[in-house]
Amino acid sequence: MYSRRTTAHPQAALYLRCYPSDPSDMECHRRAMQRLAVRNSLPDPFVYIDNGRRHRDGLPQLEQLERRIANGWIDTLLIPGPFVFALDDRQAAATVRRLRRLGCRLIEILPRWSYRYDAPVGNRAVARSLLNLRA
Repeated sequence: MYSRRTTAHPQAALYLRCYPSDPSDMECHRRAMQRLAVRNSLPDPFVYIDNGRRHRDGLPQLEQLERRIANGWIDTLLIPGPFVFALDDRQAAATVRRLRRLGCRLIEILPRWSYRYDAPVGNRAVARSLLNLRA
């Protein structure tokens, strides 16, 4: 069990999930998010990856991340977008609300329009190519 940690310096993390499994372990996405941390003056983020896991099958890295946020170890989370938590918008939104209630600031790497299914087709294609999403 972790004790509640308070710090004057923000602790950052990044979370990635891909299903089916990405053989490169999402290396290009990890690097992009680490650059985003630098641009936001954050320390090198801790990395949490649930590679090859479906939301409904449980996400052990996300669960560990939530415990560390709840205990004050992490206060900023970098994500490609809420869809990384679940492809169902309601489930993803519930996770976002839960993390924010725990005091976590979320930074998304992609603008909201780039991964919305009602976005122009070209924008969806760009998002899928960046994040290995399927139509």
